[in-house]
Amino acid sequence: MTAPDDRDADGRPVYSAKKVRQGEVNLSSRARRSLFGGGLAGIVVVGLLLIFLV
Repeated sequence: MTAPDDRDADGRPVYSAKKVRQGEVNLSSRARRSLFGGGLAGIVVVGLLLIFLV
């Protein structure tokens, strides 16, 4: 929990960036890296197709 003095002007609790940080992408194997890169490339290709075909 936050201490009472860890509040903003409206009374809402304030959390440090360390406490609310999300996890990291863990791409430990070559297959996972390839799949991730392929997915990103696929998103770009679909976006370009939508731009040029619509």
